[in-house]
Amino acid sequence: MPLPSVHFGVLKTFLLNITTAPLI
Repeated sequence: MPLPSVHFGVLKTFLLNITTAPLI
């Protein structure tokens, strides 16, 4: 079973957006 790299990329971007949102 291959790793869902696309889903991982979207998830990482989503988490990064959450962590940077309060700073803006």
